[in-house]
Amino acid sequence: MNSQSKLTQNKKLRITSGIVLFLVVAISGFAYTQKVSPLSWGWWGPVNVDEGVAIGGYDPVAYFRSGTPVKGESKHQVSNNGVSWYFSSEENKKLFELTPAKYQPQYGGFCAFATSKGFTAVSSPEAWHIEQNKLYLFNDKNVRETWISEISDGVIAQSDKNWKTH
Repeated sequence: MNSQSKLTQNKKLRITSGIVLFLVVAISGFAYTQKVSPLSWGWWGPVNVDEGVAIGGYDPVAYFRSGTPVKGESKHQVSNNGVSWYFSSEENKKLFELTPAKYQPQYGGFCAFATSKGFTAVSSPEAWHIEQNKLYLFNDKNVRETWISEISDGVIAQSDKNWKTH
């Protein structure tokens, strides 16, 4: 190989390396702002929090009791495993304190659909579903509908398996 070929090859390598580096940084930046990551990396911790508050400050008990998402209040707050949970009433707060695992959303409140695919992703408290007395949250309502349509195909078992192995 002559010196001109080596220079051309080195230039191509530097350009390719630069492109790869740019893509890694760009994707990492997107993942950081959107809380999207492979489960095994464990970047976000076990609970989807925003400024230390779980599930956007929504009351996890309300999904079961009123069948609708209800914003909680900081005056009805419980700390569970270093995470703050807000409730819309003192009664809901007390129910949670008795059995937090009963009311906490599955997969730490991350999107259940993403979890079934091996990722974590933010969820919207407005996109939710209760199945077998367990609360599942999703990135949006379209993703929720897709996930629900896959229940008979074992999507819950896949989500559970992925979550346990992360």
